Amino acid sequence: MTVTDLFHAQRAAYLQEGPPAAEVRRDRLDRLLVAVLGAADDLTEALDADFGHRPPTMSLMADVAGTIENIRHLSAHLEEWMRPAPVASSGAAGLPTAVDVVLLGVTEEMAVAREEVFGPVLTVYPYDTIADVISYVTAHPAPLLAYWYGDDTEDFRAFRHRTASGGITRNDFAVHMMLPDVPFGGIGQSGMGSYHGKAGFDTFSHRRAVAESTVPGGIAAAMGPEAVTDPATGSALRAAIAGARQEALQRLGRS
Repeated sequence: MTVTDLFHAQRAAYLQEGPPAAEVRRDRLDRLLVAVLGAADDLTEALDADFGHRPPTMSLMADVAGTIENIRHLSAHLEEWMRPAPVASSGAAGLPTAVDVVLLGVTEEMAVAREEVFGPVLTVYPYDTIADVISYVTAHPAPLLAYWYGDDTEDFRAFRHRTASGGITRNDFAVHMMLPDVPFGGIGQSGMGSYHGKAGFDTFSHRRAVAESTVPGGIAAAMGPEAVTDPATGSALRAAIAGARQEALQRLGRS
């Protein structure tokens, strides 16, 4: 299996299951932390081979120990960042549409199945269950837009939860792209980033970090030649890595 095959398999599994709950995500973060910290020596050797005689202590500090706080920070804010955010909007009216040509019996080999097609041409695929629809959508690149004509049922919620798309409108056309404060954009091959409202402001802005250090000597001293060659520094880093790994194992019930 190639790396590309692995990514495709991971993407298919993720889309089939739908977005995981916070506890599942936190469990996976702990597993990642255990794997990274448990392979600290292998990682430092690989980085040394890649960079060419890079001090092991530097790799332990920047690339291994550095993951501990990143994962802790992410885990601590999972619920907050996953929470849906209601956005006030002006509302919008749907636009009248007309379909002059309906295509049936379309197969994957046909160009119309792979190209972006605008009205008045509409391709119709029959299905028996919503699971068929979800399987078809998740097996293809995520679309820019998805539409659902029907009630807010369990089927609709399953479709919304287990598929990926730039946006969804239910019972109308393009409403989600007309609301001035609602982010509009694609995902994957259908586009990256969003605009409209604050999302557009963020997309076309640069968030510049301005930091100040009050630590004597700062990072320069901590990563200087004396520090990275001092056995005591390496011992302290390995102790911190081992402690963080043990904490993660305890959370996973594997201590």
